[in-house]
Amino acid sequence: MVLGFGKVFAKAGFVVLTFDYRTWNDSDGVYCQKLNLNSAQQKQAKSSDTDDGQGKQVSHLELHLCRQVVDMDWQIADIEAAFSFLLGESCVDPKRIGLWGISQGGGHVITLGSRLRGKIAAIVAQVPSCGNAGAGSPLSLEKEAEEDATARARGISPLSVVQGVSDHHLPGMDGVPNMQKLVRYRPLDTAHLITCPVLVVDVDQEEMFDRKLNGQRAFEIVQARNPQSKYMVLPGRHYDAYDGPAGQFRKGTSAAVDFFQKHLAAEDIQKSKI
Repeated sequence: MVLGFGKVFAKAGFVVLTFDYRTWNDSDGVYCQKLNLNSAQQKQAKSSDTDDGQGKQVSHLELHLCRQVVDMDWQIADIEAAFSFLLGESCVDPKRIGLWGISQGGGHVITLGSRLRGKIAAIVAQVPSCGNAGAGSPLSLEKEAEEDATARARGISPLSVVQGVSDHHLPGMDGVPNMQKLVRYRPLDTAHLITCPVLVVDVDQEEMFDRKLNGQRAFEIVQARNPQSKYMVLPGRHYDAYDGPAGQFRKGTSAAVDFFQKHLAAEDIQKSKI
């Protein structure tokens, strides 16, 4: 889905890295193991901890291949891995790296902007879900999320195998969410740590969550620390940002290109150090 956006940035002259989160599209699934040992087998396994290090097979191992998992911790770790990968490319200036994300990814780049502060030169977040109600943090499901987390920890939930069940989806979201992590997801809590300029692009008829409590609020927080941050609102609903009839894709990506061209330019980076 993001290839269309990536091609626009590449055409503008940027080195671009797009990727699929683990368990999604061309990325591998995750194997989840189910290992049931009786007390004698457990004792044997414990004794192998102090043997010659070769270990012993103590029971049959059952594996489940899990895909389309919505896990905030995994996804953020995958973005960090992509950042580290870029640092190994000879054509990449480590002082001129930008982050771009849309929807839930828009919230992720806010989170990573705080974690990687001082290492990211500019951020663009389009229609970001920042954890303040709506799809990014279904607060009405908090009790259900806590109950499921307890069931997972005790190994009695169908979601202990993170592939989950077909009817455990949220409106507007593909995949099976880890509900506890989704409910606790709060990019806004660390937005004040971001030091680089941020462009937030919202839509005026956002139906997935209240944009004033998500994208606009994130902008207000980051602008207080970096006045070069910007906020713009396009017409339309959430998914119009991808391919809306009023040219939202073109307008959003054009604004992102302009923002990156300004703040990733070598002279702009040098000025920010003076």
